[in-house]
Amino acid sequence: MKKLLILSVLMLLCIYSNALSGSKKEKVKASADILLSNISPEAARRKAFREAESHALESVIRELDAVRTMSTIEDGEEHVDLYRQNISSRTSGVIIAEDTLADTIITMELPDNSMGLVYHVEIEATIMVEEKKQRSPYKVKLSMPSGLRYEAGDKAQLVIDLKKESYLHIFNIAADNKVYILYPLTEKDIKPIKPGKPFVYPTGGYKMTLHPLPGHDLDIEEIRVLATKEPFQFFSTDLIKHFASGNYMDLNTTDLITLEMEILRIPYDERGTESATYEVHAK
Repeated sequence: MKKLLILSVLMLLCIYSNALSGSKKEKVKASADILLSNISPEAARRKAFREAESHALESVIRELDAVRTMSTIEDGEEHVDLYRQNISSRTSGVIIAEDTLADTIITMELPDNSMGLVYHVEIEATIMVEEKKQRSPYKVKLSMPSGLRYEAGDKAQLVIDLKKESYLHIFNIAADNKVYILYPLTEKDIKPIKPGKPFVYPTGGYKMTLHPLPGHDLDIEEIRVLATKEPFQFFSTDLIKHFASGNYMDLNTTDLITLEMEILRIPYDERGTESATYEVHAK
């Protein structure tokens, strides 16, 4: 029995290793500074870490895909953030480990030559960069028609366009990096969705009500959409059992790094991803 168990574990490790064999790891240092103006130090800290992570991903992506990066980024920070997310999705560059080198408030010279307080963050990120051999046919587009800035209690919908018949998976990545599975939630949701007509979430005419985490005045959250050739069981979690037992709050089954690693297990040509980041402000 022990030999059989060991053999099974080794086989699983081999499968996992083969799934990541087209990837390489790179270590990148990045930093970000957020001005402490009309924002609390804690909110500025969270925003600085997010920006530093985006900078780390962008530095790897620019090296891999410099022409597209330079020609597509437009003015306005929202466009830049969204494009960084799109780039990382297309290349599957994901942060799998992160060390904090600096996490403090400092005084620095601002663009208008005045001095101001900023929240300064420096990180060293280990990034798994997937080497794509061809473009995936499972392309997906995501939009939030109500915009990317909300106040507590505001409602929002997601509009998703698929290029190819796919199984759809939707995740909410909260400001504390907990991952919530939004879709599928019931057995009837686990079915292929045909292209040609936008998929609106929530279904049935409902909308999501957005709130920052308790005690937060500003949260930066992310919606991650994944289209796959086959239905995929994330985190070895049986969603149907969760809902059959009424255990709705147990959906924060993992953190962001685990989600990224799970996505990398899916062959590149059998998946497509898209992300959108948005702000939720306390009233």
